[in-house]
Amino acid sequence: MYFINPNLCVIISPPGEKYGLIIDMRGIVPPDPESTASSMQFAVVYVPRRSRNRFAASCVEIKETAADAIDDADPDNKLYAARVSGPSKSSEGQMIYYLLEWLD
Repeated sequence: MYFINPNLCVIISPPGEKYGLIIDMRGIVPPDPESTASSMQFAVVYVPRRSRNRFAASCVEIKETAADAIDDADPDNKLYAARVSGPSKSSEGQMIYYLLEWLD
């Protein structure tokens, strides 16, 4: 992970992935690069609409691969595949995940 400036971060893709990500870090607690407590993961997220960028941990189901997340997604029931970062503790003390990207 490389920080371009305080608001932008580049995450190098894991082996076998096609590309890395550039993430707008405003409003996100940056992950500690020496910790595994908050990491980039694939997930199925229950959310009423895709305009949100952070989710309660109870709305996130972590998956092993992007393909698993895409297979288990069900947009008719508001379940969407995503790449998320977390969990992190919010300022309110809740465990949350941040959206990195929607997987379509």
